[in-house]
Amino acid sequence: MSKGTLTVNVFFPWGDNEALSCRLHKAEKLSELLMDPVGFYQKYNWNHQVPVFPHYEMELLTDVWTDDPDRKIHWRESDAKPGMRLVCLAIHIPTIEAAKQLFKVWCAGTAYTMLTGESFDSQHKGLTDLEFFANIEEQYGISIRFAS
Repeated sequence: MSKGTLTVNVFFPWGDNEALSCRLHKAEKLSELLMDPVGFYQKYNWNHQVPVFPHYEMELLTDVWTDDPDRKIHWRESDAKPGMRLVCLAIHIPTIEAAKQLFKVWCAGTAYTMLTGESFDSQHKGLTDLEFFANIEEQYGISIRFAS
């Protein structure tokens, strides 16, 4: 299992910013998945499928926003390693580039949820990622950038 770290800076309209980080975990076989293949991926994936390998999962390294009582923030505890928090995406993430893009979407969506109290699913539905980013920046003043 190989690992890498991503950090995204989220800028809020009132001038605050947060740095959100995740560690990438690359699984090459079922036994390396941090989420349950059936109880998570098969249950929540749109096609009810276990990911094809290789597959990346994203471990949250930032404690920000994980105390959301209504679970509108999309994170989940690892089935394989209790106490480890993961970005909750039940889709196949085949490459580091795909993981980067999805983490960026997750960070933008999480900022939207923090600002509005609503899940970002409805804001992202039907939009490309670029349209989603433009929409939340224009309507809510939220912008995101990868840390250098």
